[in-house]
Amino acid sequence: MDGDSNMMMANLKDWVVEAMRQNRFTEAEKTLRGALEAPAQSADLRFLLGTVLAASGKLDEAIQYLEEVRKIAPNNVSLLNNLGNVLRLKGRAEDAVIHLRHALTIQPDSPDALINLGLSLLMLGRADQAVQCGRLALRLRQQDPEALFMLASALSEEGRYDEATQCFEQVLHLRPGHPAALNGLSQV
Repeated sequence: MDGDSNMMMANLKDWVVEAMRQNRFTEAEKTLRGALEAPAQSADLRFLLGTVLAASGKLDEAIQYLEEVRKIAPNNVSLLNNLGNVLRLKGRAEDAVIHLRHALTIQPDSPDALINLGLSLLMLGRADQAVQCGRLALRLRQQDPEALFMLASALSEEGRYDEATQCFEQVLHLRPGHPAALNGLSQV
């Protein structure tokens, strides 16, 4: 990619990220599909479209695009994390674990991959391993509400209610009104 192409890609990414923040998924999807019809079909555009599709709930199509990118960039940690997360959301936790573990072999200090791995392990009933992921993620990114929430959920699954309560309360301190933390707290 030359300098002008890199600049266009950066501008497009910024625009898409802003559109997603504003929940303008349809507009972002349409723009990215149009860009993919251009002669230079970029892995970056496919990755971005997969992300937009996942955020708008089109998980099957998101998986398709993310899998295409994985064939081009099999060691891209962001891609592997995103793909693992979408697979988990689709209920394919075993597949998610494979991609997330691969991401962590490349970048062991990725808190996002650790959090998503923990959530996937929870789906598989492996709360003890999820607790380990949560603790590692918190060492890397202290006071992270998502890591705390995942850890609280795993501790709750293990029956460690006092510790789970403390974590849920920390999430609520950091993100008041966090719906899932409120729900989790009411169940411990």
